[in-house]
Amino acid sequence: AWLPVAMPRAFAGIDASSVGVHLGIAMGIGSITGLIMAPVGIKLLSGDADLKPLRTARFYLTIATLPTLFILFAWQPWQIYLAVGVQVALLLATGALMPGVLQQLSPPHLRSRLLSLLGIAGAIASGLAPMIVGAMSSLLDVHRGLLTAMVIVGLPAWVVAAVLMSMARRPFLKTIAA
Repeated sequence: AWLPVAMPRAFAGIDASSVGVHLGIAMGIGSITGLIMAPVGIKLLSGDADLKPLRTARFYLTIATLPTLFILFAWQPWQIYLAVGVQVALLLATGALMPGVLQQLSPPHLRSRLLSLLGIAGAIASGLAPMIVGAMSSLLDVHRGLLTAMVIVGLPAWVVAAVLMSMARRPFLKTIAA
């Protein structure tokens, strides 16, 4: 949400409208790539079929920490666009796996409720993150403070998501067995 504002501050000579176009391209390519990555990751992974989506999601979430961290060291705008495209691909690849996981976890009469709860939790996180980034950036450097704040908020979020996905293995197996 903050990139159209952050990019012109961090990189002289670019304006918000060009950032929007380039972000749209990066996110579009990342979206298509991510939707392809989900089934490809499942096919490439060996092991228990029930656990493949969780293991694949954990891998994608863990890898997503790298482009997030890279944003701190980017010296050209295209590097930010690349990092965002990779993040979007990994996020969508993970997201594409979750409906199947949730269907395995819940009986048919509870699936819509479970998906609603997931949507509510996602909306709360999506609403809070930009507010936290905005508040934090005012405490940081004028030029790269927003980018730094995005990494400070985003990096732990990716790590926590990967850890939670790792911790879900046993309860997931118990639940689908029941």
